[in-house]
Amino acid sequence: LKPDFAGVYLNLAKMYFQLGNMEEAARNYYLAGQIKSVQNPCQESINCYKTAIQIDPGKAEYHLALGDAFRVHQQWDEAAQAYEDSIQVNPSQAEVYYKLGIALSRSPEPKVKQAISSYERAIKLNPNDYQYFHHLGDALLSLKNYSESIKAYEKSIKLNPKSLWSYNNMGLALNKAKKIEESIEYYRKAIYLDQSQSRIHYDLGLSLQKLARLDEAVEAYQKVIALEPQHHLALHKLGDIFLEKSDLDLAVSYHKCAIEISPSTFQYYHSLGATLAKQGKLADAIEAYYRVLEINPQLGAAYIDLIDLMTQQERWIEARTLCIKGLYVAPGNLVIYRQFGHVLKMSGKPDESQECYHAIFPKSILNELGFNTSEVIHFSTRDSAENVAHIELSSDCKIELLPPRSLDGQSHQDIPLSYNLPRDFVVVLDYGRGYGGDGLNSAIINSKGKLLKYASTGNSEFAFCLKSQDLFCKFMGQLLFYQQSILPATTFTG
Repeated sequence: LKPDFAGVYLNLAKMYFQLGNMEEAARNYYLAGQIKSVQNPCQESINCYKTAIQIDPGKAEYHLALGDAFRVHQQWDEAAQAYEDSIQVNPSQAEVYYKLGIALSRSPEPKVKQAISSYERAIKLNPNDYQYFHHLGDALLSLKNYSESIKAYEKSIKLNPKSLWSYNNMGLALNKAKKIEESIEYYRKAIYLDQSQSRIHYDLGLSLQKLARLDEAVEAYQKVIALEPQHHLALHKLGDIFLEKSDLDLAVSYHKCAIEISPSTFQYYHSLGATLAKQGKLADAIEAYYRVLEINPQLGAAYIDLIDLMTQQERWIEARTLCIKGLYVAPGNLVIYRQFGHVLKMSGKPDESQECYHAIFPKSILNELGFNTSEVIHFSTRDSAENVAHIELSSDCKIELLPPRSLDGQSHQDIPLSYNLPRDFVVVLDYGRGYGGDGLNSAIINSKGKLLKYASTGNSEFAFCLKSQDLFCKFMGQLLFYQQSILPATTFTG
């Protein structure tokens, strides 16, 4: 096909059409479209293919060519329709099923399950093309079906041991499946095949960082920067690692580099603020957190950090304003409620403070979690789990509870508490912000006063008591399920 023959084929197509030879007319429109797509893929080639199909819709290759033209223009829905039309004419084309899968997975509203069916059909027709397995693995990975995606990548690699991206994406799937050590092995195999791919070094760094192999992660991210100096994600990760290693000057340097390249990424300012706060540069940290809120005014975490800094400096008026704004954008954020209660208390408003503390865990939330009011036998915003049990169940049977541990890991002196237990089991819970962050304390005691379980992560802000161990299990299961919406900043232990 000569590049300058497109006009000739178009003229031939028109002549054949006038002579009534529709098959040749369609064929010449198709050939003109092929030349135009080689010259410069554009709308003209699409028009040629459409005309060929209008004249002779029974040729699968015409629909396929139209789909390919749409694919070049990234018009994925149109491409998918054209490939489906080609399959209707000839359902035995493995390549077309494969291309249909790609179009379906990349459409504005991805149809991943349909894409998987197309890849599987392509594999059934031709089980020897590694690309079919590779893209099947990608689709399964996007649906978080890690075990099946791993199997697909394994087959892709078996068919083509030099399939660079199958090794890399196998690493991604293994990482997501929490097989971090194995993922590192596959990233290294990919790097062995091609050391020039910054993305693979970055993915390797993520896995190494997850395993706290920080020095190796630093090496991986630095290779990313050597290959791609503007890779702000890697710069940010380096900043986070050096923050963790307490090399604060270096952490600040990397965070600022990431911000310089991508000044609209609020997470970078957030990390910078945390680093500056750890350096004791509170004014600079506050400025960084305010920048976070300029970019993302709905981020409750930035309000929490800002309020903490304001309370450290006893700037109660500003802290109060931030609490109000924070609760406006994140009305269900319990940590901000807790902070607001503390700010009001320190501002000389204890009654308002108590109202705020009660809002932290109102009975409406307990009801939402599936508990009847009768199942909650005590609710307090001022007492620890031990004290709640003491108040609710005072007295004949004496047991000992270990209080939260101090910062140096040494237990405080044991505190004897007395209980008279009228029920088979009593579960006492309290929520608070302790040394390791927000957490939950619990005590489970049987009817003979024997301590069955006590777990603590810090000091308490509120506490309540449930009637049985079964209710405790029910509560914890429900609370973990709702963790993101009710206690977004909370982790549970014990």
